[in-house]
Amino acid sequence: MLEELKGKEVTIQLGTATGFSDRLKGRVLDIGESWIKIQTSKKIQYVNLEKIGRIITDL
Repeated sequence: MLEELKGKEVTIQLGTATGFSDRLKGRVLDIGESWIKIQTSKKIQYVNLEKIGRIITDL
């Protein structure tokens, strides 16, 4: 299911136990079994899939 996000612009909302969340916006470069690789405007970031609360595709 996540493979369809490759190459798309997305916003990833990271959920935390404290109720606060961080957002990450960029292009999906690759998806592994437990990590997603995102190209943001400044750098490449790897995000653990277990830490993701929501993924929003940008149109």
